[in-house]
Amino acid sequence: MRTRLGNPRVKFFNGDVRHYDSVLPAMQGVDYVFHAAALKQVSSCEFFPLETVRTNNLGAENVMNAAMACGVKNLIVLS
Repeated sequence: MRTRLGNPRVKFFNGDVRHYDSVLPAMQGVDYVFHAAALKQVSSCEFFPLETVRTNNLGAENVMNAAMACGVKNLIVLS
């Protein structure tokens, strides 16, 4: 996506949504956030329920809290 868009106004970050300190720096100076990190494969989620909760619930909460802390204008959470 990064190469296809080729737009310097769009930034891509790799991090772990389960760690607030990983999410917070990515929110600095950002107007729009699309959060789509979630574990969706039911069979895997059944075997690792705590990892699913950490990623889907705690991760979404971290993204929302970091977005509020940084004054992000719009946040779309697809989880």
